[in-house]
Amino acid sequence: MLKSILTVIITFLLFPAFSQKRDSTMAIGGITRDTFYIIHENIPKHKLWGNSWYTGLAYNLSYSHEFSANFGRTYGVEFGSGGGFNFRTYSWGIGYSYYRHKEETGQTVSVFAEVSNFYVPPATARIDYLYDLDRNAHYLRPSLGLSFFAFDLLYNYSFLLNGTDNRFKHGFTIRLKYYLNHKNWEKHYPNHC
Repeated sequence: MLKSILTVIITFLLFPAFSQKRDSTMAIGGITRDTFYIIHENIPKHKLWGNSWYTGLAYNLSYSHEFSANFGRTYGVEFGSGGGFNFRTYSWGIGYSYYRHKEETGQTVSVFAEVSNFYVPPATARIDYLYDLDRNAHYLRPSLGLSFFAFDLLYNYSFLLNGTDNRFKHGFTIRLKYYLNHKNWEKHYPNHC
């Protein structure tokens, strides 16, 4: 069952839709000196497939010490104006982790979904579904925290879905992220007339 689910997820990760759709323009205001246009560039045809690759490394300090690596897709949006900039990302993918609980070690595989916003507010919300390969245990881990574009600080709690021994419970995660091909992100910016 798990192999079938992972095969489907990996298939979707390896065969994304790379094409981009046409650019668009939206007018704000009338035909006056205050008229400006919002230019939209690099709009993807399929936002679900995203417009860049996601890679991440994390350390989770909880009831266990956990080191993890994630790989997936990201749909990124950049907004820039005279007053500043903003990045918003929607990411999803798969992961692997190695953890140490007291004197025992274990491994998990996971799928995740994440929404990050940087600059205002600099926040990240994430949910992971973990499967412990050594103990046949399933976990659901929601996380909330601060996003500094390529660096996240998150609080999480791992809910044990089956079994009696929760090996994670409350946790604090430090995550480093890198977006491959982030030059393909959708761009929004004003153009004054």
